[in-house]
Amino acid sequence: MTNFPAKLILLCSLCLLTSRPDSLSAAEKQIDYPKQIAPLFRKYCEGCHSVDDPEGKFAIDSYQGLLKGGKHGPAVLPGDSGSSRLIRMVKGEAKPVMPPEDSGEKLTDAEIALLVEWVNQGAKGPSGKEPARMELTVPDIAPAKSVQKPVTSLAWSPETNQIAVAR
Repeated sequence: MTNFPAKLILLCSLCLLTSRPDSLSAAEKQIDYPKQIAPLFRKYCEGCHSVDDPEGKFAIDSYQGLLKGGKHGPAVLPGDSGSSRLIRMVKGEAKPVMPPEDSGEKLTDAEIALLVEWVNQGAKGPSGKEPARMELTVPDIAPAKSVQKPVTSLAWSPETNQIAVAR
């Protein structure tokens, strides 16, 4: 009986130590929008759903555009992936299926699961100022040599045995 307090302290210490990693792993599992979610949208969605020419009046190239949604209303309902239109479309449960089947691109099951978990966690966006959109700059490239106009007509004169060429 003299060791009872020592055993009780040891038992309580073990309980505290084993419960701590769970709380740490929950914080580690928090999905990061800029690092994990935004790259998926850039890869699969921004080609058609950018602010420059948003199909379905839905621009997904910013977090604000994502929350605003398009002509069918909000795309994401934070905390409710089952009712979120975006999730239903990427799973093929709502029309039109996204990305479109003719695009040749499809989210993997792991990517869909990541989106579902992000929405269920509250669809948290970037903390602080949202990063600036990536701008594509196309350089002006001059031809290496001058290009001649193609021949557009020919005329043959059998009497003089000559050909006239027009460009």
